[in-house]
Amino acid sequence: MADLEWFLAHHEVSPFSIIADSNYPVCYGEKGIITAAFTGAPLSNAVESLSGGSAPNVVPSQAAALLRLDSLSDEARQLLSGETADGDILKLEATGSGGHTAFPQNSVNALDKLFCRLLGDKILPESDAAVLDFFARISSSCFGEALNIAQQDEMSGQLTCVASMLSMQGRQPVLTVNIRYPVTADGNEICRRLTQAGESAGCTVNVDRLDPAHYFPRNHPAVDILTDVYRQITGDERAPFVLPGGTYSRKLHRSISFGMGFSGGEHPDKKGFFRKGHGGAHGPDECTVIAELLVSIEIYAEGLMAIDHLDWEDDQFWRK
Repeated sequence: MADLEWFLAHHEVSPFSIIADSNYPVCYGEKGIITAAFTGAPLSNAVESLSGGSAPNVVPSQAAALLRLDSLSDEARQLLSGETADGDILKLEATGSGGHTAFPQNSVNALDKLFCRLLGDKILPESDAAVLDFFARISSSCFGEALNIAQQDEMSGQLTCVASMLSMQGRQPVLTVNIRYPVTADGNEICRRLTQAGESAGCTVNVDRLDPAHYFPRNHPAVDILTDVYRQITGDERAPFVLPGGTYSRKLHRSISFGMGFSGGEHPDKKGFFRKGHGGAHGPDECTVIAELLVSIEIYAEGLMAIDHLDWEDDQFWRK
């Protein structure tokens, strides 16, 4: 979002902004975002490398461990006898089902599958297993229990915490987590708790990103007016909501997200056009259906006219 940060530093901001980067009807809040990295103690020579994930905000679909057979126990080598090795190096791979970390519940984390194989089958030396056990507990859930940060609120639901990237820094394993926390939660307190949990497990902790939650007053008339416009045009009675993801709204104090995504399943025009996993948001071949674009034009035109009379400087909504 560096482009918008530049804009805010050089230009005047309008009294109200609509961001077209969500689903309909109105998104009046966005969860806070934290990205943190846990660096564990050095591993033995049995572990050549660990890898997984492509970005902090993506549930990893692939993960791998390169192991040195001559540094493993006889029992471990026996367990791995069916695997193909390249000389003394054996590669264990795990495949999951990727997705956005804002919506992890329907994904399968490849890091969790890799840790289950390494630790569940007792392949690694005890010293390495002890180091990676903490990482395994983090990756086994997407709600932050292992970090003592699990929580929820009525407005935005559960905190989510996804182990999204695994790497090595020298001999030390590094696990990156991406957290989406409720709009009423304290981001600094969550950082304090996860740091305490990491240090108690022998890790050093680095918080790379703390992006506070965004909230636009739910009782502001623009929320219900725009929602009613959407309902009248589409016949869909969905309610305003809080988004786990992040849009430009979180950089603009007086803003909401309003479309232009439609919930309710895949549009018929997409069926048979893309192979599975393609054509959606944040994925390969991301696209907009022209029929939905035309409906959005009508929604935006009607919506802008409907809110044009509002007083955007009304202090009752912006009073701290």
